[in-house]
Amino acid sequence: MRQIPATLVFFESPKRVTSFLKDALDTLGNRGGAVCREMTKLYEEVQRNSLSDLMGYYETHPPRGEVVIVIEGGSLSDTMGREARDVLLRKTLETHSLKEAVDLVAKAFGLSKREVYQHALELKHNQNEN
Repeated sequence: MRQIPATLVFFESPKRVTSFLKDALDTLGNRGGAVCREMTKLYEEVQRNSLSDLMGYYETHPPRGEVVIVIEGGSLSDTMGREARDVLLRKTLETHSLKEAVDLVAKAFGLSKREVYQHALELKHNQNEN
């Protein structure tokens, strides 16, 4: 599920909300989300925050009624994975300078330039050893 870029929607029992949020946090990472209670009813309530903050809130405020949990989709870097980033970085380094390759890959995957630069140096170092 980590690789799905679309928004995720779950219908959950109010008794299992905190355990569900913990599992989602462990599986998907600390993404943004919302816990919607009693949707389309008089006492509708929506809590929006990160999964870890939502989990903390609902540990002390157990919900009642119908619950829908909405979690933001994965980023491109989650979806593509490290292997795809490595392939693109290697190919880009063949035709571009280190700085240009880092800029292109960082933008494509939504990563920090520092992270991509460090990884590019590792790739070049490993390539020189072989």
